[in-house]
Amino acid sequence: MSFLRNPHLDLTQEKIETNRCFIIPFSVDGRVDIHEVQQEFCKANKHLFVSSFLPSYEEEYDFIRNIEEGMKTGKSFENFIFLKDSGRFIGSIGLNSPEEETMNIGLWIREDECGKWYATEIYSAIIDWARTNVRYTFLKHSVSPENIASIKLALKFQWVIQDVRSDRGDAIYYISL
Repeated sequence: MSFLRNPHLDLTQEKIETNRCFIIPFSVDGRVDIHEVQQEFCKANKHLFVSSFLPSYEEEYDFIRNIEEGMKTGKSFENFIFLKDSGRFIGSIGLNSPEEETMNIGLWIREDECGKWYATEIYSAIIDWARTNVRYTFLKHSVSPENIASIKLALKFQWVIQDVRSDRGDAIYYISL
């Protein structure tokens, strides 16, 4: 079952615009250099991988292609983030893993673009989009205790922390839609 209020909404064609960024659905159509995604995202998120080897270009391509297919059936909404002025790829944000009344939200900004307030701008836009389009009551965000910037972001948006932890020990924050 789709997480959308309108199950006919084509997530592969959605585009969210902020003052400085475009948020555009994952695609293998050439919008972004898959090699750059593989290098930047995997470098920044080494701790998420079980193996000491990061995914290959082909594995990353297949991963993005599978997510693109999942968006066609309303399983997730995963997006690249680009700067408006230069078209530079700076990160990703997505809504995924629909559960009863909640959906996960995840954001990643490449290291050399951190500290420029993009996360605040992007979070605001995706939360507004979710309030209009998602049929669930809450968004859920898992934050590692070491990720001070994400904790501050969650608190800025008045996310509520629960006395539960993920399997990895991350704090679980919720925001009402």
